[in-house]
Amino acid sequence: MANRRDKLNQSTPFGSLKRIPSAQEMLTDMAPDDGPEPIEMVNIFDILPDPQQPRRAVPLSILAGWNGETASIKTQLLDPWFNAYGHEVGLDYNEVKSIVEAVIWGKSPDREESHNPKPYEASLFKVVELAASIRDQRLINPITIFNIKHSDQYQIETGERRWLAYHLLATIEDAGWFKIPARVIEAPNIWKQAYENNTRDNLNAIAKARQFALLLMDILRKTHHFEDFMEFRNEQDFYAQVADGSRYSIPRGSGEKLVTAIGLQNPRQLRDLRRLLKLPPEIWQEADERNWREGRLRQMLEESGGDDDKLMKLFEAEAMHDDGIEYSVPIGTAHAADDDSVPIGTAESAKHEKASPTRKPVKARLKNAILPRQFERDLKHAAKMTKAIDRLKFVPNTNLNRNDPKVVSLLADYANTLRAIADNTDRLIDLLNQGDDSDSV
Repeated sequence: MANRRDKLNQSTPFGSLKRIPSAQEMLTDMAPDDGPEPIEMVNIFDILPDPQQPRRAVPLSILAGWNGETASIKTQLLDPWFNAYGHEVGLDYNEVKSIVEAVIWGKSPDREESHNPKPYEASLFKVVELAASIRDQRLINPITIFNIKHSDQYQIETGERRWLAYHLLATIEDAGWFKIPARVIEAPNIWKQAYENNTRDNLNAIAKARQFALLLMDILRKTHHFEDFMEFRNEQDFYAQVADGSRYSIPRGSGEKLVTAIGLQNPRQLRDLRRLLKLPPEIWQEADERNWREGRLRQMLEESGGDDDKLMKLFEAEAMHDDGIEYSVPIGTAHAADDDSVPIGTAESAKHEKASPTRKPVKARLKNAILPRQFERDLKHAAKMTKAIDRLKFVPNTNLNRNDPKVVSLLADYANTLRAIADNTDRLIDLLNQGDDSDSV
């Protein structure tokens, strides 16, 4: 155990913080004394990702179309991901597949690598390049999983991207990749997960906001009740349960622990992360998929002065700048503040950018992409509720008793979902009827 502790301490990225236990020390203190669990080979189709994992290996827009069944990972995750990347760069599915295969097999792909890759390209090729590394050297660091209660399946604690790489390899090469090395633990540890996230990849702003919310909920769980992740149709609403700082204040002595676990520089950043929990849903999703850092979003929030309309305009300008689309904005916008410590930037460098003929304006893309996805999610949720109600009809002594609290809750959820579908239907009709060419479908 001592050797393990020494090894962890040598690699700590938080050694400069005085009087605060490092994330590794906290992790070691919480680890069992009898050493790591043995490595097992587990079928990748018996493993599910953690839905509340702060770092999204798969973009939310792709994840929204997945039914949650591992058998459909190729058709509902990988294939749409390929198509989304192809749409970004003007390639069809087969061309994308050829590029992916070339990278995995160590050949020279017919692909222009960008210093500023677009969202789907960046997220996809992190998995593709990891798959290539695993194929060449095998998996060095096993994933950690735990058994889901009342189920024969497992859920990932750490290693979602490695698990996805195995699915990609199984899709490309078929045989030999259906089982992944894994350590089966008794229960997940979100503090260990936080350390793993910070060690493997610098989290973007939205991922850090998710991480902050998860850890704070864990700290407050003894005195506060929080709804389960699966109770929310919009994933942001789950984390936003702790968005109210006056109601869910950080207990004395816990601020430094959070700073260390998330990998922040000072406690003031905790307040900034909490503010992100209140972002408009469109910005929350797009900023996550674009991998934006806290400094950039913090600057936009400060410039907006709490005005959501102004915030959306600032966001659209920033996204257009990233996409290489000409725009005109006042000096002082935030696109130069991608680093957390960068001062307020200017829009001067954007004046010479060429417009991209293949990309719709950001405002149009936000309306045309996010709203239909919300509509689709509500429809799927309504379908699940319909099935649940149908099942109740066949439960002995139930007969949809209106006084049964479970039935009341189920029917209320069903009614709310139907209202959301009706509202989004009206919004979609309004969108389709708009005559503004810049926002045309």
